[in-house]
Amino acid sequence: MGRRPTDAADRLRAAAVELYTRDGFASTTVEAIAVRAGLTERTFFRYYADKREVLFGGSDELGDVLARATAERAADEPVREAVLAGLACVVADLAPRRDALVVREAIVSGRPELRERELAKLASWAAKLEAALLSRRSSPIEAAVVAASAVAALNVAAQRWLADGAVDLADALDEAVAALRLLA
Repeated sequence: MGRRPTDAADRLRAAAVELYTRDGFASTTVEAIAVRAGLTERTFFRYYADKREVLFGGSDELGDVLARATAERAADEPVREAVLAGLACVVADLAPRRDALVVREAIVSGRPELRERELAKLASWAAKLEAALLSRRSSPIEAAVVAASAVAALNVAAQRWLADGAVDLADALDEAVAALRLLA
């Protein structure tokens, strides 16, 4: 019986994180990742475009979760509540993976090319959320500002949560969203 399709992706991700942590991102090659995972370079490229992308596997799907959870809320629900419900779905996905995300953050921090990739992923989340808000009949300006603000609040909360193990992600998000009220 064959392996489940994501097994190879999981093995590649685990091998990459191990090698990035041990040898550094710059010193680790795609070949080394594939060998460590017991796979081929060709298999690596079936799952990931490059060695940066292996750290962000699943990120696009989380942006989809945020957008879908927001779009599927009742049409008469206030935008704020719909977005908070979408953010809660992302928090529920991230919270159990804190340990792995702390290791990932240690690899990403201080590497401009990885931070740039992370910011591009977050911009993609904001664009998906903006489209979801437009589907709920938000105005274009409201959709753009709310989406960008929501993703920024989530990012700030996640950074705080990853830096301090005593901080709860949901609480950090509540605090970040509350800080947005200073603009009103």
